[in-house]
Amino acid sequence: MAIYKCNNTQCEMYDQIQPPGDYCPYCGEPLIEYRMDEPTPSPQPQSYTQPQSYPPPPSYPPPQSYPPPPSHQSYPPPPSLSSLKLCLVHSSGKRFYINGDSSQNNTFYIGRHSSEGLSPDIDLTEIPYANKISRNHAYVFWNSQTQQYTITDDGSRNGTFLNDKSLTAKRPYLLNNGDKLELAKEHLVQFAIEIYQE
Repeated sequence: MAIYKCNNTQCEMYDQIQPPGDYCPYCGEPLIEYRMDEPTPSPQPQSYTQPQSYPPPPSYPPPQSYPPPPSHQSYPPPPSLSSLKLCLVHSSGKRFYINGDSSQNNTFYIGRHSSEGLSPDIDLTEIPYANKISRNHAYVFWNSQTQQYTITDDGSRNGTFLNDKSLTAKRPYLLNNGDKLELAKEHLVQFAIEIYQE
């Protein structure tokens, strides 16, 4: 298993876990890949010299005991931070929901189901012009630390466009409420991005 981190010390996401890709979506610098399954070298034992002997410390009378402090009123724990929801609103009005977990990172794949019956998280097989969409077209990444969504083109055949700008494959781009997302060309498959908190 691999994780990706930004190595740019000037970036606000320096040394933070990033979505899979080649570049940091915040500063554009190349991401560094770390393999989680690589063994960590064990430290070599350090040799020490024999410590100097000292006389035992003087004995003191036991400390005076005091009554326990009065109990304070207990308060319920603060509510957990709720995560942001993301909705892809198709031009036909059909809505596709993504719910990021507030406690961990999540990846949601967008595309069409395969002949083997495997379906992505966001299955667009039934929308108009679905044949323009690759089976593994793109994926949305939820960063639980920054509470932000990014989208990455997964090497699709006809490309991905955000606010009319073509996305470089395998590079994450930040999603904002009100953005316009287009899968494939000719403006045939379009979505409005809604990001909100319940």
